[in-house]
Amino acid sequence: MIHVSTRPGPVSRINTAIVGDVVVASFVCASPEAAAAVMSSIDARLAEQSFDFSPVGELPEPDPFPAGSPVGVRVHAWDEGEMSIDAVVLRRISDDRLEVRTRMGRIERVHQRDLRARPVQ
Repeated sequence: MIHVSTRPGPVSRINTAIVGDVVVASFVCASPEAAAAVMSSIDARLAEQSFDFSPVGELPEPDPFPAGSPVGVRVHAWDEGEMSIDAVVLRRISDDRLEVRTRMGRIERVHQRDLRARPVQ
C-alpha cells in the first residue's frame, strides 16, 4: 500500500510503502534543514514502536560475490590462452580478495577482478 500526502510548505510530498517487513519512506523537501526535521520526526515516531530505522542512503552495497555463489575464475594458460574455471565462493578475505573452491576441490585465493558471475543451475 502506498500513501501519498501533498502538503504546502518546505515538505511538498511524502510517500510511504510497506514492502514485506520493511517500511520505505521518501519525501521531497525544499531544504536540507526541512529534510532533517522530517527525518527526526519519522525516527522519533518509529523509535516509539521499537523499529530499526536507517535511511536508504546509509545501506551498504550488496556483495557482488556472496559466499556460496557460483563464479568463473579467469586464468591465462600460455598454450591455450585465456580460460575460465568453474568455482564456488567460500568467503571474502578483504575488499578485493576472495577464497574460492574449484570443481576439482582446490581452494584458491583470487582477486575480484578475475571473477565472473555464473548463473545458478
